[in-house]
Amino acid sequence: RYNYAADTFASAVLTSADIVDMAYDDVDTRNRLYILRNDGRLQHVGINGSTLSVLTTVTVGAAEQLQALKVVNGTLLVQSFDTSTNNTLFRTFSDTGTGGSGNPRTFDLDVREGLIDTVTGRVYGLRRDRSDIGYISVAGTTIQQAETPVYSGGTFTGLQGPIRLSNKADQLIVAPNYQFRKDLLINDANPELPRWSVRMGRTQYSSLRDYLVHGGHEAIVVDFATDGSASGPGANGVRNGLLALSLAANPASSKVCERSQNQYLNPLHSTNHRVLGLLGAPNAILAVTKTQSHYVFNRLASSDADGDGLSDLFERYYGLNPTSHINPVTGLVDLSRPNDRFTSFDADGRVVYLDEDSLTHIEEFRCGSNPRSTDTDGDGWNDDYEVRNNTSPSDPFDF
Repeated sequence: RYNYAADTFASAVLTSADIVDMAYDDVDTRNRLYILRNDGRLQHVGINGSTLSVLTTVTVGAAEQLQALKVVNGTLLVQSFDTSTNNTLFRTFSDTGTGGSGNPRTFDLDVREGLIDTVTGRVYGLRRDRSDIGYISVAGTTIQQAETPVYSGGTFTGLQGPIRLSNKADQLIVAPNYQFRKDLLINDANPELPRWSVRMGRTQYSSLRDYLVHGGHEAIVVDFATDGSASGPGANGVRNGLLALSLAANPASSKVCERSQNQYLNPLHSTNHRVLGLLGAPNAILAVTKTQSHYVFNRLASSDADGDGLSDLFERYYGLNPTSHINPVTGLVDLSRPNDRFTSFDADGRVVYLDEDSLTHIEEFRCGSNPRSTDTDGDGWNDDYEVRNNTSPSDPFDF
């Protein structure tokens, strides 16, 4: 267990390797980590504790294999698979271990890579043939409803999960590249939105591995070609990395700097390294990365430590000084603070531009452009020209 606030590891609570799944319940009155083990034991431990307690034992049939554990508003949902009947089964337990009695419910869903919506009490999952998505509604220890929609308006193949919620909380984003409306209406003729995609410069990313909205940013684990071409296998194979995008101030605005997003690609250094997943931490996004010999927590700071209107992520990504201060309104330097070591200033304290395109740091930040490049998107038009003419300095197809 890693304490990201203190940057230390807590004492171990388990040494054996027979874990099926784990789930965390951060409600203040519980604040527990739940652990489901192969032998059916459902255990819990307080987040500050080091001793496990057995909450209950999940009794399953001889042909059943335990697969997943989810916590939905204090209710524990356990998924298993019966190899004799080829059915997926679901049981519910309270946070005190009661429930789970009687016959389990059978649904054609797999929630191992699913999404928990605490507002509706739904657990979204994939159909077992990976052709569609559905949900289970949970209230107390009762499964109220299960829907496994088969939409007539689209054909879906190769859905992988995980399922994540979009930045507006109105869409489900499903790996590798699908978007669905969140309401999941049965017999909806048009369930599929345009496929998820994002372009950074001239490279198109149409496949995601994980997705998180946190701290004013979208963080996306993407695959990209190591030869710098486009999404998909490249001459040197495919490497994955972390792509972070700032949330636009007003995506529907007619003003380019209000609808722009800053984009930061952090590729891994080796094809043997993988980003396993994303976590939200105070003032940061954590990417859990597996190397050949270690698990590494990479921190992307989403705060603005010096209060100059530039996020720490922007300043660190472009090699600026996150402890300097530039007034976000006037663009002038607070000379009482340490200056950015990569920037000089004129007699009036105005920024002398790193890339000579006449945009200050705060203008580059607000308009989604690179303070170290005169032409961020490489379309032949300088960033300051594009901003003055209300075209995107980071989109090569908008000029």
